[in-house]
Amino acid sequence: MAHTHPLEGDGIQVNLFHYLWKKGILRGESQLKFKIPDTIVMFNQPTIWYTWSDTQNEIRKRSGKELERSTILSRFCRRKEEDCDIVASFVSHRLDEEDTVEFFDERGLTEFLMRRTNQQGLLQKFVIPKGDHNEMIQAIWSPRLCMVNKRVNRHFLSDKNRPGNDRCITYEGPTHFTEEALTASAVRKKIEDVCLSVVDHFKIVEHYYQLSRMVLYFKEGRESGSGHPGDNSLWLMFSSSLRVDEIKFQRKKAPLLLTPQFKGLYNELLDEDHPRPSTRAGSPGGGASRGGGSGGG
Repeated sequence: MAHTHPLEGDGIQVNLFHYLWKKGILRGESQLKFKIPDTIVMFNQPTIWYTWSDTQNEIRKRSGKELERSTILSRFCRRKEEDCDIVASFVSHRLDEEDTVEFFDERGLTEFLMRRTNQQGLLQKFVIPKGDHNEMIQAIWSPRLCMVNKRVNRHFLSDKNRPGNDRCITYEGPTHFTEEALTASAVRKKIEDVCLSVVDHFKIVEHYYQLSRMVLYFKEGRESGSGHPGDNSLWLMFSSSLRVDEIKFQRKKAPLLLTPQFKGLYNELLDEDHPRPSTRAGSPGGGASRGGGSGGG
């Protein structure tokens, strides 16, 4: 009987980062071709913190005392940009509600962490885009096709007279805030390679399952040389839909037969290597054995 994998379904997949963090049997067996921003899984309180390690070139996980709200606030607000006051985003995900998104400046993040409880979803450090407007890349992947689209917010990210959500929303909100934009062919190729690296990684860490469809969202960060979101890298933000197939147990298949199977040829060679037992007289279908005389002596 087929089992439904935890990642199967629609809506923000908060467990995706767990499977991206998991390691194969051999260290270095999987090579992810992207980074992730600081991502904290919220379940009424901070529960798991995923972060990217440039030194180890892998996703790391924090827990325990590292999840203190003051530590999170300090880490998320460490970077200061004159033209961008947004420091974080929160994607709310509940089973009984539609997903929603909020964008925070330092004051808003402080309010969220210190006073708002009973929150479930993903809290992420804001990735500063390469241009003056916030943007997001959507990748719709299947084994036969990879569609790459981009939406750009119409408002300047530096326009602090507008609410943060109005300046930052892309695929998460109404389309009148955004417009479609072209994606360079090199970026499309890179996105496709990233999707394949996710599929390969999942196949390594989940031996009996494979990804068959997925919708992923990425951002290109601004070059700053800081090692933080905004360093001209490709950042995986989240997934909104995943399909997972269970790999059936199958018997080992026979090796290829290299002998051409023309009429009579295959049987002749088979009989020379593995002679068939003679059909003795009196047995069902009795008669002469191959190459022998008549059954009577």
